[in-house]
Amino acid sequence: MDNLIKKIEEIERSSLSDMEKLQNFVNFMANLNPAENYDTLMSACKYGISYSSKLNRPEMEAQFYISRAKILIMQTVRPIGEMKNITLAPNWFQFALESEKRKYNELNEKVKKTWDNVHSDIDKAFETINKNRDLGAVAFCLKTTGEIYGQYYLQIKLFSFYKNSK
Repeated sequence: MDNLIKKIEEIERSSLSDMEKLQNFVNFMANLNPAENYDTLMSACKYGISYSSKLNRPEMEAQFYISRAKILIMQTVRPIGEMKNITLAPNWFQFALESEKRKYNELNEKVKKTWDNVHSDIDKAFETINKNRDLGAVAFCLKTTGEIYGQYYLQIKLFSFYKNSK
């Protein structure tokens, strides 16, 4: 994975044209599994957003924002699962250990921060896509937003269930 991040950074520093760099970042996005390549894809999104903006390609910028949101939403699954493992049994009055309570609160903040970042990226994507309403890009953003909100809905249900069970 570190090799892929180094490759992205090499592309960013290379003498390729900005358009060729952007195409390379798109290729990373298309060919990597988000569950296994989180850091690499986040790096590709960061550079993709930057070069799309530089090249005045708001439709591409929007797609990178929405892709980053989709990658981010996947990162809350593990913390919610950990929260489930340390939640209290129903009708129990407190955590058994102070360290469990601290860990639960840390995970809670992590999940909420990630959700805030997801919503921020979705907002940026639609703000950006309105600058160039390319049909394919708009369709991609709408479809991906639906996937993100489907995942978000399931997560919020699990999150609420675990929070209410403590």
